[in-house]
Amino acid sequence: MTFPSPHAFPSLSFSQFSHPRSYLPTEPSRSTRIKTGSAFQSAMSPDEQQATAVLTSYQDALNASSTDMVMKLYAPTGILMAQHYPSSIGTEALRQAYDTIFNTLTLKVKFTIEECNQVAPEWIFARTSSAGTAKLNASGEGGPEANQELFVLQKIEGTWKIARYCFCTTNPPRA
Repeated sequence: MTFPSPHAFPSLSFSQFSHPRSYLPTEPSRSTRIKTGSAFQSAMSPDEQQATAVLTSYQDALNASSTDMVMKLYAPTGILMAQHYPSSIGTEALRQAYDTIFNTLTLKVKFTIEECNQVAPEWIFARTSSAGTAKLNASGEGGPEANQELFVLQKIEGTWKIARYCFCTTNPPRA
């Protein structure tokens, strides 16, 4: 793969990148359709409400350490993109990934749905944050668990399913 020369972006100064994330806007553009805040729930379409119910069921499946519950929520071609791991693509890989996760640790987390937007009749994206605890099953050691997540949901035969799921920690780096 060939990357463009830095000169291809004359309006960008590399000094803009001296501070992590300094290039990101501090607030979303007013022209974007983001449903957040107190009016969030009332502004959702019926499809968006159904999609958020899937996310609540996903939270419950994580807290129950249930691969079977998780698998019912994914599309057959679903993809899990976990931080620091290769993508798990498709039913078999997803089942193996969640079996490994639940054999390794026990999660107790609460999701907050930050936004949910239907972008096409059969596609919704949702941005969430989660917080709680994770306990290593082998040692019993545990600690805080906090992530930000992005879900892409697909309507398949009238039912919303997780098509893509990506997350990364919001915990500070370990010393």
